[in-house]
Amino acid sequence: MNRHWVNGVADAAVPPDDRGLLYGDGVFRTGLVWEGRLHAQDQHLQVLRQDAAALGLDIDLSRLESEILQATAGVARGRLRLTLTRQQDDRGYRPQWPASCRRIITVGGLPERLPHCWQDGVAVALLSEPAPELTGPLAAHKHLNRLPQVWAQRWLRPDSGLQEILRTNRAGLLIGGSMSTLFVRQTETGWVTPASTEGALQGVSLRTVSGLMQQKAIPLRYGSVTPESLIDSEEAFVANALVGIWPLRSLCLCRAVGETSPVIRQWGAPGEHTLALMHEFRHPLMQSMLTSGQDTT
Repeated sequence: MNRHWVNGVADAAVPPDDRGLLYGDGVFRTGLVWEGRLHAQDQHLQVLRQDAAALGLDIDLSRLESEILQATAGVARGRLRLTLTRQQDDRGYRPQWPASCRRIITVGGLPERLPHCWQDGVAVALLSEPAPELTGPLAAHKHLNRLPQVWAQRWLRPDSGLQEILRTNRAGLLIGGSMSTLFVRQTETGWVTPASTEGALQGVSLRTVSGLMQQKAIPLRYGSVTPESLIDSEEAFVANALVGIWPLRSLCLCRAVGETSPVIRQWGAPGEHTLALMHEFRHPLMQSMLTSGQDTT
């Protein structure tokens, strides 16, 4: 059962004129709760602060940290969402800049995930047409306008066998998954991930994986990733804050909701290099799935 807090008050209501509700005027982060703590909390707050600064939102980090502790206390395993929306009395699009923000915290259970997603990889599909996209300077930040992701996940039907949808921009270049960051290992150039200039989100998982690669002296390039380069890749994976790393096992195309092509690429998942990163990535849910082979949700 979900619980929520608004400005530190349990089960308080969000007012109907909240600018996050009216205009998507805010930012958010979603993270894993493990043994009463928000996993990678420092990284989440660092990125949240940068996202908020892009919208001119001021954060009281010490107050937010105490509210996170309050919300996660006693939660063995779950997920937490931090949402910040602009607070102002004036109506209309014109924002106060900078402005204080309303703090909304929601804690609930983890989505059901099976161990094979980590141990054997996931099936993904590539949309055959560009998804509607919000591009420009805000594309790298996790703002509340998530309609492109909502639109893309129409293809994740329960009977599809798919775990993620990969999206392209209008130029036909991959920008990542509907809920994840994409990493591709190419034969000649090594690891590459879609750049923010192509519309890719610059989130916690990207920073965590890139930091890990830097520690291990593994080159990672930020650049253009074409569907053809993904198909020709040696191995690939997607990552997000809730699951850690999911290796890619198979790829197909989506043409209409409920209709996918035959598999056009299969990988031996997890690949050698992906598996090495998974073992080094200190993500408690992923490590539990890899070692126990049991669904911990």
